[in-house]
Amino acid sequence: GYASASLKASDGYSTISGSDHDTAFGAGLQYTPSFGRYHLGGRLEWVQYFDKDGVKIDGVSLSFMQRF
Repeated sequence: GYASASLKASDGYSTISGSDHDTAFGAGLQYTPSFGRYHLGGRLEWVQYFDKDGVKIDGVSLSFMQRF
């Protein structure tokens, strides 16, 4: 995928800003068993959004779901 980020910071006296983009990628697992008419499940994902010039932005998410 593609990720783009913008940053703006100010301390009241000066402001800095910047933006950049990079390729994003990740991996994940999903488990959705069926219990009668209920479909409960979970998802675990890791995504690296940005890794350039010594700056790295990545994250892990854990979610639970119910399909109906």
